[in-house]
Amino acid sequence: MSGAGAAAIATINLFHDYGVLKENIVMCDTNGVIYKGRKSMNEWKEKFATDRPERTLSEALKGADVFIGVSVGGALKKEDVALMNKDPIIFAMANPTPEIDPALARAVWPGAIIATGRSDYAN
Repeated sequence: MSGAGAAAIATINLFHDYGVLKENIVMCDTNGVIYKGRKSMNEWKEKFATDRPERTLSEALKGADVFIGVSVGGALKKEDVALMNKDPIIFAMANPTPEIDPALARAVWPGAIIATGRSDYAN
């Protein structure tokens, strides 16, 4: 999860309600992974802090199947997509510029499922 605001928190809460285990979700903000013991935390982020060793979005994406972005345009790099498992699911929802341009993600994994928050991109 790229983003740690209201949209990210609501999305993760829904995932938990549907049975996705907390240890299978890594939340990142502008300072990287939200982990236990990290400085500059607040009560909302603390609820989603992980024990995992990753500290950057790139590290968190190694072997990931899904990326959900509710953050800022350009947050996801082509190199990050290459770290993900084959044919990942990518929700790049930032507006007006998604976390990654779908063409860049598909250049890495042509079979990726990609959606944006923009109606002018094919979803």
